[in-house]
Amino acid sequence: METPKELGRTHIHLENTANCSGNKMTWKSGVTQRRLRIKQPVMHDEALIMGLRMAGVLHFVTLVVAWFTPIPPDWEKNLAALPEVHRRFAVAQNVFIGAVILFCGAVSLFFAPVLADGSTGGRILCAGIALWWGGRLIVLPWLHVWPGLRGKAWRAGFVLLHAQCAIYAAAYGWLSMR
Repeated sequence: METPKELGRTHIHLENTANCSGNKMTWKSGVTQRRLRIKQPVMHDEALIMGLRMAGVLHFVTLVVAWFTPIPPDWEKNLAALPEVHRRFAVAQNVFIGAVILFCGAVSLFFAPVLADGSTGGRILCAGIALWWGGRLIVLPWLHVWPGLRGKAWRAGFVLLHAQCAIYAAAYGWLSMR
């Protein structure tokens, strides 16, 4: 079995076999050569790892910005009008959104080499992160918050959030399939 360091190199295998039949012994010797297929990295591994770590930091920045972003108008009043169980669902959903962003940031920051190495575990994590951000990209327009965004700065921030979702979905999706 080849080790990762041997991948992509030409290997020469010597075959020596003995055949004993009756009183006669024959010796066969042969040389075979093969080339193993390897996926060539598109960018240098250190640059990829640095990019993943920067994405991890940006996940944390997103979390901090979300903490200070104004919630929709009359949030408290509208939330209070809901049954208790629905209020708890709304709060739990926001907590879990934050927890997933925190997880994605921590994995990207502290386990960037694993995400970049193309291993099954790294690819599965990248696929999960891509699915998360792709899902948010689909859900954000469905929320219809645009009319409630007061001012150009909030609208620009919402556009940047869409861009972030698209970039993360594409980048982590690419990593999951390379």
